[in-house]
Amino acid sequence: MSEPIGEPSPQSPPAPATARVARVALLLAVAAALVALLWPHGSAPAEGRLGGFLLDEDGHTTAITSTFGEATLIHFWASWCPPCKDELPKLVAFARQRSNDRLKVVFVAVADQPLVARRFLAAPDIALRFDPTWDVAHRFGTQQLPETHLVVDGKIVESFIGPANWDDPALVDKFQKWTASPTKPTP
Repeated sequence: MSEPIGEPSPQSPPAPATARVARVALLLAVAAALVALLWPHGSAPAEGRLGGFLLDEDGHTTAITSTFGEATLIHFWASWCPPCKDELPKLVAFARQRSNDRLKVVFVAVADQPLVARRFLAAPDIALRFDPTWDVAHRFGTQQLPETHLVVDGKIVESFIGPANWDDPALVDKFQKWTASPTKPTP
């Protein structure tokens, strides 16, 4: 006896559409698992987490907190970062003009080669620190470069994500207010 035409027999393979749906579902599950594993898990730094160690140009470790002044601008950058190329000269000029007893500017090259970073900075008078594994940058919540954080009394009070215009009069005025008097003005 033969089976009716159009009806699958119990031994026939699954329909192609069902197999395709199963493959797509499996691929989506694998993709979701990879995204969960590889996606950056950075978050805003927890209070008190601003720490870690940087390397100086001689390869000696330095606690980031030892670089803090009353107000400290921590700038994370790299020679391989295209926006850093345009921003860095303006920040170097800002640091030369604005650094004083109340404001320190710390340049931190992230995942960079020391000699390449020094040449890229093109400012032998500016102290340079290195964060070869993003450890300190991630403690500050940094996920992209360039990124700059204003730290006052050990706490981040302002962050600049991406390149900032360091010769903008409004920005310069803001920093003058932060460093003008012994009492700390509100930003």
